[in-house]
Amino acid sequence: MASVADPHIARMAMSRGNTEAVYEAAAAARAQTERDRTAEKLRRHGVTVVDATPDNLAPALADAYLALKSAGRL
Repeated sequence: MASVADPHIARMAMSRGNTEAVYEAAAAARAQTERDRTAEKLRRHGVTVVDATPDNLAPALADAYLALKSAGRL
């Protein structure tokens, strides 16, 4: 499974400074936790999960494909 991580969420999770930023950080942290939890559940069921930012998705997918192919899982 391929999933594109939103870089904006990562930036939001680190924001502080005012009340709105703190709420955004909390929402971003919760979204990331749910995303991580879902990916882990899929992995426990044998699914290969590739989760990367838009700039890194293509090479991450290629690496995952080559790893699966060399392991005879394709």
